[in-house]
Amino acid sequence: MNRIRPWLVVASLLVFAACATGPKLVEEGDPWQVDKDDFLRYAKTIGLADVYLPDGMQDPGPIRQNFSDVIEAQLRGMGYTVIRPQQYNTNWDRIVAEMGGIGDTLAIGQNPRKIARAMARTLQELEAGFDLDAVLIPSVVVVEAQFASGVAAWDGTRQPIKAGGPIKNFWAGSPEGTLGALSLTVTLVSPHGNTYYTKSGGIEVLNKLEGKDFVLVPRAELFTDQKRIEESVTIALKPLVQ
Repeated sequence: MNRIRPWLVVASLLVFAACATGPKLVEEGDPWQVDKDDFLRYAKTIGLADVYLPDGMQDPGPIRQNFSDVIEAQLRGMGYTVIRPQQYNTNWDRIVAEMGGIGDTLAIGQNPRKIARAMARTLQELEAGFDLDAVLIPSVVVVEAQFASGVAAWDGTRQPIKAGGPIKNFWAGSPEGTLGALSLTVTLVSPHGNTYYTKSGGIEVLNKLEGKDFVLVPRAELFTDQKRIEESVTIALKPLVQ
């Protein structure tokens, strides 16, 4: 079977979203590319795509499932009906099989039209079978966070960056700068690929300060703070409710 999920699903949906045009100008800081009130009046059912994680993540399954569970719970708490990623994947596998396959991940660039057709059919079936109003595409992405006086701030969150040891006189010479961080970015698209909404919530920093040097946060320490994970989802989804 063509095991190119979830990356193909997410990549294909992002291509659809990138090709779409919004019906209104987007103000700076405005996550909406359509009229928010109009969307909230009619949108009842949202399909949830698999959570995309940066390449090279070790044991990504539990991390992906955790984010997916939190996103689903918050959407349901807002009153939405949620179609889980497993349903998309079931339809996708059957449609790809009916099409005779589309190759593996290395063939993505060689079969863009076939991939797009498979994705379009999958979304059309979900729209018809579940009265789907939109698809939510969640992605954990690496970003740059601004820091000053030992605290980083980005995408609606803040986090101390001191890992251990005295800061000494570091801030006297370099009072501010940027460092690596993780954010959850959600993109909401229609079943036909029109972009509705995009917003990010900060998760955690990738670098911390030990004495006067920045060090990478160990992989084993990432995604262990459940409160920060839940808050990143809250920030990203908050505008989806009145």
